[in-house]
Amino acid sequence: MEKRNIIIAILFFFTLSSCSPQQKATTLAPEQVTQALQNQSYQFLATYMQPTGGRQRNITGSYTLNVSKTKVVADLPYFGKAYNVQPGSTDGGIKFQSTDFEYSSAAGKKGSQEIRIKTKDVQDTHEMFLTIFENGSASLRVSSVNKQSISYTGEIRALPENK
Repeated sequence: MEKRNIIIAILFFFTLSSCSPQQKATTLAPEQVTQALQNQSYQFLATYMQPTGGRQRNITGSYTLNVSKTKVVADLPYFGKAYNVQPGSTDGGIKFQSTDFEYSSAAGKKGSQEIRIKTKDVQDTHEMFLTIFENGSASLRVSSVNKQSISYTGEIRALPENK
């Protein structure tokens, strides 16, 4: 009987520890989403990715695209075909920082915003298309010169102060 109680206690402990809150995403209200887009100060947090011609994959960890008026910073995972890889490169993700980029926004269907970002100062030129909905959910499609296109699904959050 005592052995059974110990096993139950261990299982209970692991169940509780796996349910402990991770870094909670700050879901924005529709007015906050609108304000973040108007201020051009927001973060896209990716939760799923889908390579062209591949199946959707869950993303674990914190992979983001940070957008401000002066800078775009990408730290996104990549899975797909790369056409031109730099010798010695071990990073297969989409990681860059751009201070020279084009940014345009237009109203989309059903209250969404369609945003286009094209980097000018990144070696592997990137063009990103964000569709952001009023509830903060969003999709991102990234086109690259040297990699096959990839899509992400996630949410918009307030841009962290230290970024």
